[in-house]
Amino acid sequence: MDAAEQSARAEFAKLQTTLADPAAYATPDGVRAAKRQAALQPLISLYDRRAQISGDLEALASDPELREMAAAERPGLEAQL
Repeated sequence: MDAAEQSARAEFAKLQTTLADPAAYATPDGVRAAKRQAALQPLISLYDRRAQISGDLEALASDPELREMAAAERPGLEAQL
């Protein structure tokens, strides 16, 4: 995980904590927090997908029975990164 991802995840987690309180939505700061969380969600989803693909690649490479299949699937998975 790089610094940009760590920063985005930390900010997203803080926003989730803030917005867990329904009263937060009644304030201008709460509305800004909700908008920022909505803006970060696609980025967090991409980071999650990248982590999943990287994990899949590692799992395929580490299993001797799946190495052949891994060699065939690796270019497609890497292209998604």
